[in-house]
Amino acid sequence: MNATYNDVLDRIKEERRRLSLSQKEMSKYVHMNQSNYSKVEVGGRRLNYFELKYLCESPADVQYIFTGQKSDEKYKEFFMQFEYSQLIDIYNIVSSMSTANTGSTSDNWKNIFIKAENLCSKKEKRGTGIGIFLLARHLQSYRQLEMARLLGVDVKKYRELENGRNLPDSELVWQLYDLFYISPAITLKDRKSLVSSICFELESFNEEIQNKILGIIKIIMM
Repeated sequence: MNATYNDVLDRIKEERRRLSLSQKEMSKYVHMNQSNYSKVEVGGRRLNYFELKYLCESPADVQYIFTGQKSDEKYKEFFMQFEYSQLIDIYNIVSSMSTANTGSTSDNWKNIFIKAENLCSKKEKRGTGIGIFLLARHLQSYRQLEMARLLGVDVKKYRELENGRNLPDSELVWQLYDLFYISPAITLKDRKSLVSSICFELESFNEEIQNKILGIIKIIMM
């Protein structure tokens, strides 16, 4: 069965219940009233970008909510010592190893993500900045109208997303992952989610390869 945004809503509820939180308690984490939060869980309202940033600061596993990927966080403590920019480089290392070892369709999207994030990092270092929507479109050679249709928005809103005058809500964050394998950790620039994503990717290897990758990371990053 194909994934849908409803799966994200189910996992939001699942995470809230895992944490033994009421809707009222959860609403406080995302800085909204209970009535609006209750609409979020049934799809009647999307979380905006700033509410998503608040969600990232909560105990909820945001990476799991958007991707369905849950790690056992075996290496969480090790990776939490790194800054966000360093974690980007680490994710690229782990994803590159995954691509080399499997060559699956999803790994092709990882390649796209890696190229996009590398370009994004270079632009940010030069102080120019560049949007992930523009990168995704250029890497796929899509026109703006094609991207708008793919994301289910009108072309005017898409252009605002691309130039940064509009920020993605929870459904668009999920679509970037579902369509382009762009991690929500990147879209939301969330360090905790990026650590979870790295842990999940690393855990997909057998122990021998895990240790080799960790060795490479220690040599390069430490």
